[in-house]
Amino acid sequence: MIKNFVLKIADEIKDVTKIGVGSKKLYVSIQLGEYAKVAKTRIIKNERLNPVWNESFHIYCAHNVSDILVMLKEAKPVGAEVI
Repeated sequence: MIKNFVLKIADEIKDVTKIGVGSKKLYVSIQLGEYAKVAKTRIIKNERLNPVWNESFHIYCAHNVSDILVMLKEAKPVGAEVI
């Protein structure tokens, strides 16, 4: 029962994020608050199903932030699209 629930969530995540369906160049962007982009991973090419970065960041913040956003993005020649 739990296994089926987890598989259903995984399928829904794939449907929403489109991981595995045409996404060829992916990266992750880390942002503090609404505007402060503090880190970006390298772009991974042609790893559609299970992208793994194995990267770590030390992020020092001298003030309080309400949100830490970790965004999976698809790299495009002009701009990027949040997935």
